[in-house]
Amino acid sequence: QRAGRAGRVAPGRAVRLYTEADFQRRPERLDPELNRVDLDEAVLLLAHLGFDSADDLDWLEAPEPARWNTARGVLTDLGALDDRGVTALGRALAALPLPPRLARLALAAPRLGPTAAVLLALGARTPDSGPADEWQSDLLALAEGLSRQPGHIQGMARRDLQRLGGRGRVTDRDREALLKAALMAFPDRAGRRRGHEDVDLAGGLKARLGRNSNARVAEWLVAIDAQGGGSPIIRIASAIEPEWILDIPGVERHLTETSEVHWDPERERVVARSAMRYRGLPIDVSDQAATGLPEAQALLMKKARAAGLGRFTDRKRLELLMRRRQFAHSADSRVPALTEDDVWDVLAGLAITVDSLAGLAKADLQSAAAGTLPWDQRGRFAELAPMQIRLSGGKTAKIVYPPVGKPRVSARIQAFLGMDDGPCIGGV
Repeated sequence: QRAGRAGRVAPGRAVRLYTEADFQRRPERLDPELNRVDLDEAVLLLAHLGFDSADDLDWLEAPEPARWNTARGVLTDLGALDDRGVTALGRALAALPLPPRLARLALAAPRLGPTAAVLLALGARTPDSGPADEWQSDLLALAEGLSRQPGHIQGMARRDLQRLGGRGRVTDRDREALLKAALMAFPDRAGRRRGHEDVDLAGGLKARLGRNSNARVAEWLVAIDAQGGGSPIIRIASAIEPEWILDIPGVERHLTETSEVHWDPERERVVARSAMRYRGLPIDVSDQAATGLPEAQALLMKKARAAGLGRFTDRKRLELLMRRRQFAHSADSRVPALTEDDVWDVLAGLAITVDSLAGLAKADLQSAAAGTLPWDQRGRFAELAPMQIRLSGGKTAKIVYPPVGKPRVSARIQAFLGMDDGPCIGGV
């Protein structure tokens, strides 16, 4: 096509290297490049020139506000921007012929950093997977495998490295500095591997680790290059130590501490853990006492309701108490009734001090429910709804409080002889 610019200025043949169906699906035009690429480098350059807001410029195609703000967030995380504008580090990053993340990587690791950053910028191919070693890093494999890269990449890398600083003798300290630098350059891409290839990334994204990655057995890693949409494939990764996350500048903005609870079905107990999260990713989890935690109380009560009140007290005694209280309330409204909902509320109060169903069963729900009666009404309650009544001859009879109807007393007829009136409680 180039020989005669076929189909444009002279007769010729144009060959499209895609199917007609693919051609028909393509949009009429691409979105502006500002809406397709990372804006980190452009935003840093403009901020370096004194333009802090997208509104400061008259754009041919204005960038989307969300993308602009995302780029500023990345630069803030890198330490390139703060509330006053470009920082000294930001000016140093802008001076390097690299995207801000890779410039941060180059500056943070004096020896290996420039090599790795330039190779990444030039699109070096994914390093071959080698034997697992203590470093678990594709970044190290790239930096130390420059000689295995294609010739044109080697040449460009060496020319650019002359500006960034040559590569001298490499020590273990240099290697560790590079791994830490990778985290500083990609602070929003820290992750933890679960299973064989699945990785939970900061921010809640789920990803998969490439099968050829040298970080394939690392528990903690930073994803340096990932491709794909909803579940990206991590092509280049480096192992990290979780405590390094706490050294990220401004990390406190992204740290949260939460208490998490779950149910242990074997012990019928609430188990609580305290979790420190970085951008939603748990980086430190430790056991803690569940008692007193509102979420633990809620979970315990959920399980208690499933078990039923009979698990925690003698159901017949409890129902008798509720019927007596209801009868006394009907005779004198100042004496509060006791409903089943009230009993559940009492149990919920007891659940604050325990963490298991066994603990609830030992908490004496019956006494706690009886104790809901105000002190000044207890004498009146005993008078209106006694457990037994005295008959003639000094004998007593147990009072029955049925679910429906009035209370009743059963005794031999002789026990009622000599009484001027029938047994009477609550005015009935």
